[in-house]
Amino acid sequence: MSASREKKGRQDLSAQGPSEKNMKQQREEQAAKRSRILYTILGAVFAVAAIALLVYNTGFFQGRATAVTIDGQKFTAADLEFHYQMVYNQEYINSLYGQSNFNYAQSPEEQIYDELNMTTWHAHFVDEAQKSLAQHVALENAAKAEGYTLSEEGQQTLTDTLAGLEDQWRGSLNYTSRAGYLKAVYGPYMTYDVYKTNLERSIYVEAYTSDYVNGLEFSQEEQESYYKEHADELDAFTLTQFVFQASLPAAETDADGNTIERTEEEEAQLLEQAKQEAKANADAVYAALQANPSQNLESLSQQYSAYSFLQDDVRLGSSVNDAYQEWAYDSARKSGDLYQAEYESFGTYNYCVVRFEDRQRDETPSADVRHILVAAAESGQTPTQEQFDEAKAKAQELLDQWKTGEATEDSFAELARENSADTGSASNGGLISAITPYSNYVDTFTDWALDPARKVGDTELVQNTGSSVQGWHVMYLAAQGDPYWMLEAQYYLSSEAEKAWMDERTENVKTEPGSGLKYV
Repeated sequence: MSASREKKGRQDLSAQGPSEKNMKQQREEQAAKRSRILYTILGAVFAVAAIALLVYNTGFFQGRATAVTIDGQKFTAADLEFHYQMVYNQEYINSLYGQSNFNYAQSPEEQIYDELNMTTWHAHFVDEAQKSLAQHVALENAAKAEGYTLSEEGQQTLTDTLAGLEDQWRGSLNYTSRAGYLKAVYGPYMTYDVYKTNLERSIYVEAYTSDYVNGLEFSQEEQESYYKEHADELDAFTLTQFVFQASLPAAETDADGNTIERTEEEEAQLLEQAKQEAKANADAVYAALQANPSQNLESLSQQYSAYSFLQDDVRLGSSVNDAYQEWAYDSARKSGDLYQAEYESFGTYNYCVVRFEDRQRDETPSADVRHILVAAAESGQTPTQEQFDEAKAKAQELLDQWKTGEATEDSFAELARENSADTGSASNGGLISAITPYSNYVDTFTDWALDPARKVGDTELVQNTGSSVQGWHVMYLAAQGDPYWMLEAQYYLSSEAEKAWMDERTENVKTEPGSGLKYV
């Protein structure tokens, strides 16, 4: 074969294309290549997904998602959790005083707040947290626009609070880090930086508001006008009261100690009998007082087995029993007037005999006191006489130490900060302000503070046998102020002015919920 013919043959073969065997081989190689590419891509996708899942489980995305936007500023779930805890704590306190049906021993998500709309307490707290944050942000912006700066005292409050946080988590056996403590208290997305930012805002806004309120002044005419409108609630009423109670008797037991079951009819008869007996005693006391107003009231109470007896009891009009409040408020009421009232409370029926003694505007000056409580025993324990004596000796040492020093109010305050067992006032130099005859303090404490013979700067030791922590107080009279009715008038006038001031700064705030709200 010639060279040219061989060349021609190669050209003809080339024109015919690859053989079937070659084509199959190429298809297999291409498929393998596509598989390698696909597996590489899938591997990368799964790796990214795994990393994303790990990051998600750490709360990275949730903690950074916008939960609410306020006047253009974005805030996370952690920001709201700070305010959620504030709202929760207030409701917890309300529940302790019987002012709320919130059960702090149960999850807020499992309790209904509004039965009409089937809203849970959790949803209510989230809503209130948004309002609280919005108010704080609006006031912060207003304060900054006015050039308001935090005082040294405010800065010290921030420093002390942050230091207290460190003491709390380090002093607990349940937490090994500050971060763990914050998450346990405020929620899984709280960080120290977010906590500090919100704390700073809260202290700044509180100081801004307090400075405004403390700067308010009201004329004598304004206070008198308020008093005239609310005299029934602000006046001091002196009443004598006998109460006779009727309730279902306790179940009886047989010889073996087993409870003897009663039918509904039997229980109804027993309750009716108890009610008739209680009312009969109340009627007898009423008649006896009508016949002889000057007789021994204590003996009368014992003769008819009164459940409770209060002679010449002084109380504010706002706390007079609803069952006879309208009668007591009547301007025609005069000393010696009698009244009978009946009311039911939690299955107990009460029959009252009330005698009106007096009504007046109490002009007793209020008092500000600094004190140092020296505990004689642990909280809740009743001290022995020896322990009381030891506490008194320690209290006398502290008083002598103060007298031999500068003997000023400031030096007393410093001594209280270092030594007082009253944790509620120690950090404030032992200061208890605006003590009135209606303050809920131990009688010996209140009586000393409001003694008419007392002068500013007086000191003395006072025993405390009535509180959870008993012992001896080192007392210092810091100031004497306005009487209760005037303090109340100032308080409500201030509240009204504060509300108007706050509404002006917050009424136009714009709040928009975000996707991160569900993480609160």
